[in-house]
Amino acid sequence: MPYVRGWAAAKRGADDLARELNLLGLASDFPGLRPDVNVSGDGLVCIGVVRPEAAEILARLISAGLAYEMAEGVAPADRPQ
Repeated sequence: MPYVRGWAAAKRGADDLARELNLLGLASDFPGLRPDVNVSGDGLVCIGVVRPEAAEILARLISAGLAYEMAEGVAPADRPQ
């Protein structure tokens, strides 16, 4: 079944994100975080409905990570999977 592969990838992504959010003490801000698939069987990570403050924190974390990668010269292919 094609959707199983997509769901498995989504599960890994959701678990990775949940682990990082937990380490940052933000897990409770993303109660709807879950894996899913679309009608084509592609994996999706749904973060659910979040407070505006939680979305802002997530955006800042992503920006900080990207800025760090750019400063350190880390290419996307060099990122751990």
